[in-house]
Amino acid sequence: MTIPATLNLESSIKNNNLHPEWVAGFSTGESNFFITVKKSKTNSGLSTSLRFSIAQHSRDLLLLESFVILFGAGSVMNYKKRSVCEFIITKIDHIVEHIIPFFDKHHILGSKHSNFLYFKRASYIIKNKEHLNNDGLGLKEILQLKGRITSLTQIRLWIITVLYYFFYYFIYSKKKIKKKLGTEKLDQKR
Repeated sequence: MTIPATLNLESSIKNNNLHPEWVAGFSTGESNFFITVKKSKTNSGLSTSLRFSIAQHSRDLLLLESFVILFGAGSVMNYKKRSVCEFIITKIDHIVEHIIPFFDKHHILGSKHSNFLYFKRASYIIKNKEHLNNDGLGLKEILQLKGRITSLTQIRLWIITVLYYFFYYFIYSKKKIKKKLGTEKLDQKR
């Protein structure tokens, strides 16, 4: 399926007619797949949960609300103190029945695709309650999947930080050189 050359996003949002490939592309850049493991009073001493989310500035509240309709699941939190709103799905049944099939059909691209695959595997472990088995193998696998998502996210953040400082230094140095050359030229004219 091809994406239309011109996409009137505002109209698509208002008419609840978002193009699935656009949503997949948007999610590639803006979504997050979380695997959470916390201490608990369970037999293993740990509890697990999943969270799919997309956060945006509060001016895009209508867009996030349209995701609730598109996916047939989730909710939108509006954090007024931070001017941020967030589309969130945490129920395992909704993740398995709505999120996983959508992104299996409309692919997330780039390095975030790996995060989706780890999240997908964790969702099936949790859905099938394999993480509660006495052998601990399901829980161990969830911890490994969580570690993979975390390390990929840290690598991406490190790359972004390095690129930011490289370009900042390059641009700053270039401006400083131009400024110095400009000053020297003025001195030569005098």
